[in-house]
Amino acid sequence: MGGTGPSKIEKDFEQCGEELPERYLGFENKDNICYANSVLQALYFCQDFRKYLINQKIASRDTVMSQLQELYITMITSKRKTGVMSTKNVMSKCKVLNELFDNDDHHDSHEFLIWLINRLDEELKAQGSQSWVQQLFEGKFTTQTKCLCCQNVTHRDEVFMDLSLDVKQNCSILSSLKRYSEIETLSGADKFYCETCACKQEAQTRTLIKDPPNILICHLKRFKYSDELRRYTKLSYRVAFPSQLRLNNTVDNCPEKLYELFACIVHLGPGFQYGHYMAIVKSHGHWIRFDDDYVEKVDEALIQHIFGSSKEIGSVPCGYILFYRATF
Repeated sequence: MGGTGPSKIEKDFEQCGEELPERYLGFENKDNICYANSVLQALYFCQDFRKYLINQKIASRDTVMSQLQELYITMITSKRKTGVMSTKNVMSKCKVLNELFDNDDHHDSHEFLIWLINRLDEELKAQGSQSWVQQLFEGKFTTQTKCLCCQNVTHRDEVFMDLSLDVKQNCSILSSLKRYSEIETLSGADKFYCETCACKQEAQTRTLIKDPPNILICHLKRFKYSDELRRYTKLSYRVAFPSQLRLNNTVDNCPEKLYELFACIVHLGPGFQYGHYMAIVKSHGHWIRFDDDYVEKVDEALIQHIFGSSKEIGSVPCGYILFYRATF
């Protein structure tokens, strides 16, 4: 659990005349698992997620949820406020259940996050428990499709656990959300089958958020496949994201929520096969950086430095997954 002297995070708080408000424990990275470490830290500092998980009665100990619960309980009851923890038991169970992660390769943290959330949701349902995972992360969007011949409008509702947003150079989360809901014309081979007309017709379609989640996860699509290079390349575009957010792409009667940024998973390096992940979280009004076993307090101004670059530099640190909590 670390050395005998004060850790970096302890020195950071000493310099500003404060005591550590809670335990800040880093994670070992022996098998290229920074992609998972960053996710586990972000979820740990999602207060509602931590509370529900720790208090959950688990029927079987042979689950991801039981291993994650054990890890989090060990963290909050640790005698030391700083140090390094092992996530070996959690990752061993994840690797058994998903062969994609059963190796030492570098993986995509977003892929791991979504798999983990869905797995926990499945385990809750399997033991007959109410799914607080859905309660926290699930939202609903509706796709509106208007036939340009008869003007009839159809609606199709779907649930989501996160929003994957396209990015452009010098854009923002708000502009990406707006593009997510732009009107698209369906024509040619993509014509829409209209039930009223009983044939395929040109149509206009758009997707709007109908029921926003309590925890909003925004995934920035920073990796794009290059046919020329035959591999995924990183889009290090500068994408600004605010500390507070109101959704601008909702249906008219959608309940309005104000969101506050509380965690961000950052990607460094030229691509997800070769890069590195770390988490920056907000805890008791302070921003803390978790880079595997290295933990430090950082200034809020650092957030602007992870927006990306206005130049085509593939290795700069970029915000990749954003976690917002609804404040009302």
